[in-house]
Amino acid sequence: MTFPSSFENIIAPISPEEFFSEYYGKKHLHIKAAENQFSHIMNWEKLNAILNMSDIWSQHSLRLVLDKQPITPNLYSSEFTNRDNQKLLKPHAEKVSSFLQAGASLVLNSIQSLSPELQNISQILEKSLNAKSQANLYCSWRQRQAFASHFDTHDVFAIHFEGTKVWQIYEGFYPNPINHAAFKSLPREYHEKQKGSTLQEVELNPGALLYIPRGLYHDALAASSGVIHIAFGMTSLIGLDALETLQGLSLQDPSFRKNLPLPQENNNDLKAYVKSFSESLNAIINSDAFFNTLKEQQKQFLPTTHDFSLPINPDDGLFNVTQGLSLKKDPNNPQVDTLVTHKGNIPIPPQFVPLMAFIVSKSICSRKDISNAAQNLTQEQIEQFLHDIRAMNIISPHIPS
Repeated sequence: MTFPSSFENIIAPISPEEFFSEYYGKKHLHIKAAENQFSHIMNWEKLNAILNMSDIWSQHSLRLVLDKQPITPNLYSSEFTNRDNQKLLKPHAEKVSSFLQAGASLVLNSIQSLSPELQNISQILEKSLNAKSQANLYCSWRQRQAFASHFDTHDVFAIHFEGTKVWQIYEGFYPNPINHAAFKSLPREYHEKQKGSTLQEVELNPGALLYIPRGLYHDALAASSGVIHIAFGMTSLIGLDALETLQGLSLQDPSFRKNLPLPQENNNDLKAYVKSFSESLNAIINSDAFFNTLKEQQKQFLPTTHDFSLPINPDDGLFNVTQGLSLKKDPNNPQVDTLVTHKGNIPIPPQFVPLMAFIVSKSICSRKDISNAAQNLTQEQIEQFLHDIRAMNIISPHIPS
């Protein structure tokens, strides 16, 4: 079994080029399970393990739904006081299990960082689509439907892990809905009318993947007892984000800060204002500043992630360099270089002089900087050198401010 290492692996045998040209944002894609390459990511044992991490769950991250209706959290939770002395509701294992036995579906929100395997899939999808990922797990039981027919306000990659679930994909396709009350609060009658006829019935088994673009109506029903799938919801930058950027740039133009004209019967002043407003707006839209800001916004959309790598070696980080140091020749012996400090002069062996000159020229330097400046030294010599100059307080660990 090969661990998915790329977007190409995840959607195989479909190529990324075919996915983006034929399916992305346009229509659903069902990839049947030829080999269950996802089996190590989630199963019953792993689900129980994360559920038993009881301190991470709250009424927001763990939800129950029974026959299309959410269950009030206080019915399956107990009140507890956290370390900050705040009273919160925490799901209670026995109460949750009772509802599951009655047919309720379990929903675990935002689990993408709870294991390296989940994090890997999430990061691959994020980098491939330049979109932020949220992974929600759904566990349900035979013939009990948790959610009525609906569309999502984000693209979904649903990966199936346990049991069998039958999805109905409908003809109805709402154009580009977003996470806003205008789309989230549409009445049930509206959805039933707009979903249209069944486009395709899709059966998902372990290892299968189903891509559903935002706005496409669908629903799902467990066809076996005990079903698990994880939906990776992908949220991208949209035109409304570009409008916010436009608004920020418009603040610099005094014409956008002018009062609107006073009301008139013929509205001539308002017409002139709108004409001038449109011209000023178009000037910003067509400017290099707007284009470059959007380009940078795309680059910065995904947060930079840094993993811990413990234990920490104090010599691997950043160092502050004590200021006021200098290298000078010993007046009594011009062949010897000395480091001038406020406590006195320290003779420096010839092989270390270039490196010491580099360090005293800096206010902050990194372990990597020091290694790059010490090409003539062995690793053992560098380590001893760092140990010695730390002991002499020539460098000290950099504390972020």
